[in-house]
Amino acid sequence: MADLLPRGVEDRAGLDDPGAAAVLGLLVLGGSAVRALARRQAVAVAVAGLALMAAGLLTVEAPSTPFRVGIEVWILALGAGLGLRLLDHRRRAAAEAVRQEERIALARELHDVVAHHITGIVVQTQAARIVAGRRAETLDATLAGIEEAGGEALTAMRRVVGLLRDTDDVATTAPTAPGPEQLAELVGGSTGTAPR
Repeated sequence: MADLLPRGVEDRAGLDDPGAAAVLGLLVLGGSAVRALARRQAVAVAVAGLALMAAGLLTVEAPSTPFRVGIEVWILALGAGLGLRLLDHRRRAAAEAVRQEERIALARELHDVVAHHITGIVVQTQAARIVAGRRAETLDATLAGIEEAGGEALTAMRRVVGLLRDTDDVATTAPTAPGPEQLAELVGGSTGTAPR
């Protein structure tokens, strides 16, 4: 084809207009940037693209149809990226809400388990004070029972707090904690019967 062109004229086919693949790549890149980048960076990408389009409109006397379509498709790509960004945000918010609900339920369970053990400690302590005056020889066994109940309360509390922690916290600050599958066993240990 270069043989058919007049002397001094180069074949510039494809150099004036980017190919469809390049345009599509830029659109996907722009939409992906709006979806994935931090808010300020995403806004910067969107504004920069729109500014380039506006500059092109202002410098050309009569913008061609492909140029106008390019602007519309750029806006569509930004809208798609923004829509996907909002979907991602909703998914993260829903997952966090579920996590928060689970933590609240576990916190209630912690309260119930610890309250059960502390009530037992208080009752045993009151009984020890009454019995100590009449039968001092039983005081040591009663105090041993109080000590054991306190240890069980601490163990139960550590287990439930381990369930409440984030997985990152557990990995860095605590020994291996039981998972939700051990919750029935934990509750059963504090009440004497496991829930069904």
